[in-house]
Amino acid sequence: MAKSSVPSLDLTKEEDFLRTYPKYFFATAYETKLPGQGIMHFAHPACEYNEATYQQHCVVVHLKPEQNSVRRLGDLVEVESPNVGDIAIVPAKVNHWQRIETQVCEGIILTIEPQIISRIAYESVNPERVKLLPTFAKSDPLIQHLAFNIKRNVDSEDYDKLYAESLHHTLSMHLFKNYSKGKFNLKEYGDGLPPYKLKQAIDYINDNLDRQIKIKDVARLIDISQYYFCRLFSESTGVSPYRYVIQQRIVKAQNLMKNGKLSLSDIAYECGFSSQSQMTQHFHKCVGVTPKVYKNRL
Repeated sequence: MAKSSVPSLDLTKEEDFLRTYPKYFFATAYETKLPGQGIMHFAHPACEYNEATYQQHCVVVHLKPEQNSVRRLGDLVEVESPNVGDIAIVPAKVNHWQRIETQVCEGIILTIEPQIISRIAYESVNPERVKLLPTFAKSDPLIQHLAFNIKRNVDSEDYDKLYAESLHHTLSMHLFKNYSKGKFNLKEYGDGLPPYKLKQAIDYINDNLDRQIKIKDVARLIDISQYYFCRLFSESTGVSPYRYVIQQRIVKAQNLMKNGKLSLSDIAYECGFSSQSQMTQHFHKCVGVTPKVYKNRL
């Protein structure tokens, strides 16, 4: 197909997404509340995709095995027989076509705006130079794990945006380090955050436990890329920013329970949890008992 006639599709729009796929197609697009980062669950029968390019990077995680599917990425063609959990990467602006003969095809698609990947280099790399490599079906346990947890989170009644941000951050960093073309000299900071920056970050988190905390806001406060902030914060504290926030919210919840004046639902609100059930889930994981049992023991 001539390049000029290949449509460029925006995969954040379902109407564009459906232009690629066959008539009998099931798809659910989820709201991640994260700009430039999306997830979709799809399923369809044997078919041939329409050739197209995508405006976003596209990571496919297979949920069913396939036999002898043919995929073309740019000028590369390969016969694939992916297993459950295998991944494929279709970079933005790369022609993609596929023919699938397996009776039922099902998977998760993670979409990422190209500038998010280039931003990992602390904005020191020209976005046009950061290219993800077209990748045919292969095993990548980390991406599989991230995709399944991103899907589990958006399926939950208590969607955790901070957790989603942490998962998508890890995915973007992994793609940049392992599936990008060329070698870039990333900015180095040494071991962990300087003490005064670590104190700034911790003070901000502790002062805002009752509100929605965004990793990018903490990183901006101490004037560092959010991707480096996550890495260096973990080096300094031994836990990820997400895990630290959860731990501090649990500590605050325990102190409020000892005070005895608030109900569990009010405590959940005061500690920044989206619901009492979300607090219960994290509390049980960290403390070993539910908030109700803990409160009754006091």
